[in-house]
Amino acid sequence: MKLRYGYWLLLLSLFGCGQSDEAPVFVDLGTVSDCDVSRQSCTVTENALSLSLALGPDVVPLKPFAVRFQSDGTRTFDKDSVVVDFQMQGMDMGVNRYRLKHEDDSYWRATATLPVCTVSRMEWMAVVEFAQGGEHYRLRFPFAVEAN
Repeated sequence: MKLRYGYWLLLLSLFGCGQSDEAPVFVDLGTVSDCDVSRQSCTVTENALSLSLALGPDVVPLKPFAVRFQSDGTRTFDKDSVVVDFQMQGMDMGVNRYRLKHEDDSYWRATATLPVCTVSRMEWMAVVEFAQGGEHYRLRFPFAVEAN
């Protein structure tokens, strides 16, 4: 029996080639509110777990900068699960999501670039997501950037 092209598309859309479209449910670890991660390394301790994020130096739009994420090593995270999503407060600046490269059991890094905006001071949120043993976590670090 010969199936037409439209039937194949229908079958593929119904069965999805075996992939799940379910988004993971994240445990929200909150927002670090007393530290500007573009100026210094910021650390948060949650349930006896210490996590740090550092950006830069020199976090300015259109200029690549370093992103470093570190845990205290007491728990092992899924190696390829650490991502940072940069979101501008009050304005959609598109997708600015970076997967961090696993360096060792407690250290990940990447190079990121923020898009430019017409305002002189930009309020950003670095949203860090990671997984451990099937659980997904999210932690937010606000920071400000001055335009060039």
